[in-house]
Amino acid sequence: MVNDNWVYILRTDRIVKYSFDPGYSEIILPDKVESFDYNAKTKDIYYETVSGIFKYNESNKTVTALLSSGIEPKVSPDNSYLACRNKTVPNKLEILDMNTNQIKQISFNTKVVSYCFSPDSKYIAILKPEGFHLFSKFKYESYEVLLWDHKNNKKYVVLRDLDKMCNIDWQ
Repeated sequence: MVNDNWVYILRTDRIVKYSFDPGYSEIILPDKVESFDYNAKTKDIYYETVSGIFKYNESNKTVTALLSSGIEPKVSPDNSYLACRNKTVPNKLEILDMNTNQIKQISFNTKVVSYCFSPDSKYIAILKPEGFHLFSKFKYESYEVLLWDHKNNKKYVVLRDLDKMCNIDWQ
C-alpha cells in the first residue's frame, strides 16, 4: 500500500512503514498481523490478528476492535464499509457498515477466493470457484466473477468459466 512518500508492507508478521526519502522505516503495530488494508484518506489501517479485525488510526495512534470472526479485511474507498471473509466459514463474506455497526452476510457453495470494493463503494466484486474436482491436479474446474450489491442484497454474475484463478481489481 503506497501513500505519498510512504509504503506499507507486511514483513515478518508486522506492518512496516517505509519512507522512500530519506530511507526510514518503522514498525507500526506490535501485534502479529496476518493481513491488512489501508485507507490513505483517513490514515486508518485495518488489520487481522488471531483475535479478529482491528482498526488502527495512525494520526491519533488508537486501536479499535471491529470483528472477532473476520479475516482478510478490505475497506471501502469511502471508508464506510469493511468486508472480510468469515474465519470459520470460508464460503461466507461479511460486510460491516461502520456507521451503523450492522453486519450483512452472503454465502456461496464454495469458498470466496478474492474480493474488492467498487470505486463508489456500492458493489463488491467477488471471485469464487465453480466446479470442484476431488481427484484432479487442479482443485477447481473454473471460476466466476460476481458483483454483490450489498445495500440491496442482489448479486449479478459478470463472468463464468474462467479457466484460471486471478485477482480482481476495479482499476
